[in-house]
Amino acid sequence: MNTTESGLFSGKLAMCQHKRLATKCAHNILLGMILLLGVVPFAAAENAGWYIGGGFGSADDDKLDDRGTAFKIFGGYWFNPRLALEAAAIGLGDNIGPQDLIKDGIAVEVLGAVPVGERFELFAKAGFFLWEVRVETDDLECSDFGSGFICFFEEDEIDDGVDPAYGIGVQYRFHDRWNVRGEWERFKNVGESDVDLVSVNIVFRF
Repeated sequence: MNTTESGLFSGKLAMCQHKRLATKCAHNILLGMILLLGVVPFAAAENAGWYIGGGFGSADDDKLDDRGTAFKIFGGYWFNPRLALEAAAIGLGDNIGPQDLIKDGIAVEVLGAVPVGERFELFAKAGFFLWEVRVETDDLECSDFGSGFICFFEEDEIDDGVDPAYGIGVQYRFHDRWNVRGEWERFKNVGESDVDLVSVNIVFRF
């Protein structure tokens, strides 16, 4: 890397640190991930294919010092036995802290795996989490539902953003199409807190 390229790279990193430009920066880096995946010989991959999964776990907020029950639903595509691109809808628990905070969002990550024996594999992943923090109020909002009505507590959005996410895990294949996965993930700066998620998930490969 020459001096000019080094200067440009440093400038881009400085821009990424500015909150107003975080979303644009994340989009640029995600685009770079997709372009990087474009060099993988997809056509030659024997185990390429789609997969879906979901599960539950425990979310730990480092600043609120509180835990909540979390869930995730995800899907992705294996380009080869070592590399996948994954997107997940994640709920990081509610009723966390004194204000009944609700934290959730969408994660987009690149996943790399290494087989261990015939049925186990270790994996690591990294990407970005498009998050939102809401607070539940005491006001009820009702609407017609069939012959009656249904009511929900209103929620007010108090913050959102795009920040890094990464994790590690292990996966066990107990059937040709079914796997069970255990993983730890960290979502940075979600409402000014880092949130750790430990979860167990079931995965189905098409």
